[in-house]
Amino acid sequence: MQLRPAHAPDLVDAMELLRAAGLPCPGPEDPAVTLFVAVEAGEVVACAGFERHAGMALVRSVAVRADRRGRGAGRQAVTRVLEELDRHGVPVAYLVTLDAAAFFERLGFVALDRADVPAAIQSSPEWSLHACVGGTWMRRGR
Repeated sequence: MQLRPAHAPDLVDAMELLRAAGLPCPGPEDPAVTLFVAVEAGEVVACAGFERHAGMALVRSVAVRADRRGRGAGRQAVTRVLEELDRHGVPVAYLVTLDAAAFFERLGFVALDRADVPAAIQSSPEWSLHACVGGTWMRRGR
């Protein structure tokens, strides 16, 4: 499996993964999303991305093709995002999940109260999405 920054042709497949998982697709109103893809046999099997906000990041757009779940593609894609954040000196990352808190805990994230999410992260359009309001907010880093 190859992990790499998403290229323009990958975006259609990545958006399809996100829609299939019931996740929001980055739109023109969103802050810039840096997206990575896991490619196997020429096909995008997973994606993960992040938005930067005031020295922090919001990890988002994490999805794995249904037939590839449980085989490490999602973990590898999120790990690649976290390595990129470390490389750029971003010490803390937040995310919201509806049903994958245990997965993200294994990657070093801890749950936190929604009220403890900093204002910079609250500026993301994801903050006010109906589904995200009831999700589990998590943080990794200092």
